[in-house]
Amino acid sequence: MILHHKFWGVTLMELLVVVAIVGILATLGYSSYSRLKTESRRDDARSALISTEAIVERYLAENNKDNLTSSDLDLTQFENYKSSSSTPILSDGNYYRITIDTSSSGYTISATATVDDTLTSCSSSANATKGQCSDTACRVIYIENGEHKSRNSAGTVANAATTTCW
Repeated sequence: MILHHKFWGVTLMELLVVVAIVGILATLGYSSYSRLKTESRRDDARSALISTEAIVERYLAENNKDNLTSSDLDLTQFENYKSSSSTPILSDGNYYRITIDTSSSGYTISATATVDDTLTSCSSSANATKGQCSDTACRVIYIENGEHKSRNSAGTVANAATTTCW
């Protein structure tokens, strides 16, 4: 009686094919993860903007005012929203700095991307790819006189109908 032994194993070629497929799937997965992370951080900015707008509108209604003025920004409830504040307001996730600017035609509430958990701006080239600064399409998301807008890293302005930021 002759015994036949079968050896089961994996060839080097089969192993290389599997490693290549896993590599491709990991690359696709990471790019999707990065995109979704960026978009969820935009939600953080939008939420902070809408909450701040509600605070401003309530103040205007309670004080029977048509517009927010620069002297209103000196009030305790708004002082940290000034661009010059040493203790500025950050969005809940700390990805955006929230500011209010006034003009004769109304007010603008801005969410400006920052390096994660810091007040470091994205303006220097060293920070351009750090944290939320890497989101070049929506570097600044803002509400100007009730209209939702955004500005990319090149300074191009888009309204809510033409941007993915809102």
